[in-house]
Amino acid sequence: MEWAFTPKDVENGKTEYSLAQFRDDLKKEIAAQHGVDGGDAELLFRLVYDVCYWLATESTLENLIEFYGGSMMDIKMLEIIAEQNKDNVGMLKAVIKRNYDSGLNAGLTQAEALKLLVAK
Repeated sequence: MEWAFTPKDVENGKTEYSLAQFRDDLKKEIAAQHGVDGGDAELLFRLVYDVCYWLATESTLENLIEFYGGSMMDIKMLEIIAEQNKDNVGMLKAVIKRNYDSGLNAGLTQAEALKLLVAK
């Protein structure tokens, strides 16, 4: 995706960009790039988002495969998705970090700030 702002702008609060906005933008990008809609678009979105999220939270593709029990996951396919979504991973990481930091700055404990991320 292309943005008029950088991940650093999001991370430092210069630009407001929510997790919901990121997810919506990613869905639109996937539908446009791959010419899919409906259920196929949702399945592809979930896969791409999971790859982005997994990498943005410092995990590995191997752990993603293990999390899903190895079902229908191919490391080469996930590596291609990861490579094609490097910018999305960076932006998602900034969104997550900003949300977490905002929670801490508002006086939440680390555990409460993490719960805030799940709720958004």
